[in-house]
Amino acid sequence: MLAAFFLGCIATEIRWIAKMRRLRSDVEAEMAQAEKTVSADAAAPRGHDIRPEEGTEQSLLGLQQRLSEKKETSSVPQGSSEV
Repeated sequence: MLAAFFLGCIATEIRWIAKMRRLRSDVEAEMAQAEKTVSADAAAPRGHDIRPEEGTEQSLLGLQQRLSEKKETSSVPQGSSEV
């Protein structure tokens, strides 16, 4: 009976070792696939994927208006300072 117990333990360990090896090879295959995907994405042109953030266009227009207003007020000559 003791021999059967030890043989059962050994069989269980062999099954677990086989499962872990299979799992490791699956994980390594997935990692390799992910690396290929990342490298392919990095090589692809991304010009059409770039979109401005929400509100960027409005803030830039507001900044342009403020700067043009400041420029207009500073370009107007002041009559009292010229003699």
